[in-house]
Amino acid sequence: MLGTGDADLLSRFLDERVEAALAQAPHHARALRAWQDLRRGQLRSGRLEVVVGHVDLYAPT
Repeated sequence: MLGTGDADLLSRFLDERVEAALAQAPHHARALRAWQDLRRGQLRSGRLEVVVGHVDLYAPT
């Protein structure tokens, strides 16, 4: 889980997600930027936590 102690990483994480979404759907720019602003505000106020899940495809089973 990423939280307030990971502010730089979370900021980059959010920015990269928005940039990827904009590349796929530039017509949603206004909504994506609004979402980004909302999340940045939550990050600044310490109210944002992110859980990053994944499946390791290369791990032995």
